[in-house]
Amino acid sequence: MNSKNSSTKFSDSNQLSLDDKRRLEMALKSADAGLWHIDVINNVNQWDDRCLAVFGTSRASFDNSYEAWANLVHPEDLPASEKNYMHCLKTGDHYDDVHRVIHPDGSIHFVHATGSITQNEHGISVRVTGLVFDITDKQDAEVKRVTELNKLWESQQRLQAIIKNTVDGIITINNEGYIDTFNLAAENMFGYSAKEVIGKNVRILMDSFHSVKHDNYLKHHISTGENTIIGVGRELKGKRKDDSLFPMELAISEFTLDSGFIFTGIVRDISQRKNLEGQLLQSQKMEALGTLAGGIAHDFNNILAIITGNAELAKMNAENTSSTRQNINNIINTSEQAAKLIKQIMTFSRMSTTKISVMNLREAITWAVEMIATMIPVGIVFKKDFVDFERCIINADESQIQQVILNLFTNAIFSMKNKRGSINIRLREASGVLSRVLNDKAKYIELTIRDEGEGIASKDIDKIFDPFFTTKKVGEGTGLGLSVVHSIVRKHHGDIRVESEKGKGTCLFLYFPRITEIMPSIAIKKEEFDDANHVGNILIVEDEPALSEVYKEFLEMKGFNITVCCCGEDALRVFRNDINKFDLVLTDYSMPNMTGKQLSKELLKIKSGIPILLATGFGDIVSANEINKLGIKHCLIKPIKLSKLHQVIDECLMKRVSLN
Repeated sequence: MNSKNSSTKFSDSNQLSLDDKRRLEMALKSADAGLWHIDVINNVNQWDDRCLAVFGTSRASFDNSYEAWANLVHPEDLPASEKNYMHCLKTGDHYDDVHRVIHPDGSIHFVHATGSITQNEHGISVRVTGLVFDITDKQDAEVKRVTELNKLWESQQRLQAIIKNTVDGIITINNEGYIDTFNLAAENMFGYSAKEVIGKNVRILMDSFHSVKHDNYLKHHISTGENTIIGVGRELKGKRKDDSLFPMELAISEFTLDSGFIFTGIVRDISQRKNLEGQLLQSQKMEALGTLAGGIAHDFNNILAIITGNAELAKMNAENTSSTRQNINNIINTSEQAAKLIKQIMTFSRMSTTKISVMNLREAITWAVEMIATMIPVGIVFKKDFVDFERCIINADESQIQQVILNLFTNAIFSMKNKRGSINIRLREASGVLSRVLNDKAKYIELTIRDEGEGIASKDIDKIFDPFFTTKKVGEGTGLGLSVVHSIVRKHHGDIRVESEKGKGTCLFLYFPRITEIMPSIAIKKEEFDDANHVGNILIVEDEPALSEVYKEFLEMKGFNITVCCCGEDALRVFRNDINKFDLVLTDYSMPNMTGKQLSKELLKIKSGIPILLATGFGDIVSANEINKLGIKHCLIKPIKLSKLHQVIDECLMKRVSLN
């Protein structure tokens, strides 16, 4: 729109009739358009009043010069507008341009100029005639619309980012049950890619129980509006691509589009939560088991003590026939097995005492093989592959390690009961990454026990150390053996892992910290036990009459004078009546009103140095340090073998005589 010579009036319409001029004026007015005309040859630029108004100027202040027009155009838009105009003059194309103008009050308006190019017979542009519109309102609306679209796009991008990165699966289905969307978390959860499931019925993600019911439920909900799960979280099983099932939590919402219903499911894999709940439940179960074990141990061990005590007495008095003595031995052996079962429960529930000392693992294995030799069926042999003697030394509770080895040997033999083959035992030094719970910088002794038995199914591998879990038939096992083994090994700062395959045997790897420096042991001469009869006065305090009667009969057979009291109060009264009468006191720990420990304190106040034996059905009811501080000579764990009781009493009385 440049012209160096321009007219002050728009007068190039002489060829129009008066009516045409009026109609043109009315059309321009109704269109709110300004008319502009440029005589390219003569450099004449003409604007009507509406054109001046669009640019925010007047005839008095606008001199129709190029500079005046250029000053009104926004500086950022001027170069592009000029380039566009010159291009149209050169090519004869229709002129169309949108640019900003600055009104004298500083406000910015958008104008849309459009015009037709007239060329002569030589193809030279001679005239441009066009219209100009103020499109500020439209442009503002467009800017607003674009802004809203941008905001919507940004919102969608944020939503997509949330959907993509959330740990929960997000799945949408249409009113026919076909999957529309499937986010990344759902892909990871179910094992399908989005491409594999979009367009397929959502039933492929459900277990068989819910899959059968789904379509009917969906149809019923759409037709009636009734629902049982919309807006309500629920737990059910999801099915992965490999057909494995997993626990999931599902929340469903719905909304309506013109095309129909859309259902959105938020899916959360709760396998870890279920595992933690299971561990908590198992922990509570074991806590309850520990409480139960503590509650029944005393009474149960009293019962076993009565059985074994009477059996030992019967064995002493029985006729010297092999069948009678064998029957009695069976009673004693069975009672000892029952005592071991209680010990297993108490070991697992952390109620038994662990007595750590230096031991030789190789010797423990050799002992266990000899002990179990009578149980080995024909066709099964033990094969040993041991390292050097020195490298088998560990710090451990020898009785508990023996229990572990015997248990594992018994399991290996049981798994091979219908087969021939070998049970291979290997000892070696190991280090490095052996398991998640061991120190990869430390040295360990690795005990490997490999059998050629039935093996363990893969689905059961992770459960074999769980309390009460067993693959054996009812009556063949308690389900405590391996859980006790696991507990003992962990208490010794070791670990146990298993490799097995159904039908191909089982291999167990046990790791115990290796002792790097072995302290020289002090040889202790073992005193020979003299089983001869001895004379002495013994006070027995026991609230179980049948058990106190066993002790009384046995000790009287050995030449002792026995006084029996059924509670601590009676014992104190009898003891005070003649403090010099008794040479030794045997008291139960758990008694009503006054415990054996409390009684011991009172007796020692009355007569310092009196030998006291404390009998208990619990493994760690009092510690060795506490026993020594109290002045108690021995703590005997029920059921007590009568020969052991006699030996301890004899030792205490002999020491007392030697001190006197």
